[in-house]
Amino acid sequence: MPFHNGMRRICAPMVLVLACRFAFALGEGTLVERQIQSDSLKQNKVGTDIKRRLAIYLPSGYETSHQRYTVIYVLQNGSYRGDFDQHHASAFFDQAIAKNIIPPCIVVAADFSTPLGPSWYVNSPVTGNWDDFAVKELVPYVDANFRTLAGRSSRAIIGSYLGGYGALRLGILHPDVFGVVYAMHPVGTGSGVQVMTARPDWGLLMGATSIDQVKNAGFSTLFLSMFQAFLPNETNAPLYADLPMKNSAGSYSVDAKRMDMLRSRFFIAELVPQHLERSILGKAIQNAERSFAVSCGTPAN
Repeated sequence: MPFHNGMRRICAPMVLVLACRFAFALGEGTLVERQIQSDSLKQNKVGTDIKRRLAIYLPSGYETSHQRYTVIYVLQNGSYRGDFDQHHASAFFDQAIAKNIIPPCIVVAADFSTPLGPSWYVNSPVTGNWDDFAVKELVPYVDANFRTLAGRSSRAIIGSYLGGYGALRLGILHPDVFGVVYAMHPVGTGSGVQVMTARPDWGLLMGATSIDQVKNAGFSTLFLSMFQAFLPNETNAPLYADLPMKNSAGSYSVDAKRMDMLRSRFFIAELVPQHLERSILGKAIQNAERSFAVSCGTPAN
């Protein structure tokens, strides 16, 4: 079955996979663990582990057939194994395939975390080159080691929340790699900066003398991971990031230049116009069918 034709049947189950909270009995698919040693992540300043783990779902019959399969890359909102360990995704795929809701497929979930949390799927001299890891190492590794249909028309990338942001970002930047993109409740689709300025503890961030002081600090930790990704500064220890706020006699205000840079690099609304011709109107897209979906609502039962 052509992947794009099957996507009409895949989109609805994907919404449920990402939100699934039902305890099904495990089926016949196999969940295997693999590890990649990444060259793309070697040059980082914060101790990102270059050994990245993968959880890969192989459909029933994979070991005994010679069939090649479409591949769905799932970007998680938390642990890379979260949907499998907590939400029984393997059993869900087993049932969806058995009921002919989706065709048999390989599902790949990789660890994209940094010492502070999310990588934001972007190349950074501070946290590592995560975009390169995804498209230059992860996808080629899966195609080389599993029986995939190794082409963009047979490859999807999906996610929710932070993972949804990553799916949109990588899908926009690499239309030659991913033929189908699906994002549920993705972050970063607006253009405002109020949350960025209101949630972090600027006193904590500006006064930190070690990175350990800002670990496990809630929104401050989350937004610092964002600043390390989009406003990296290799010489600005210990945080290795430029902050988009400035302190003037105990009063915090926006650093306009840095905030404009952060907005242009982070927000999907800013990213799309920058890559419009290549990602949507380029020749590769004009001559090939492409599926692109964003869900901001609640999945139907």
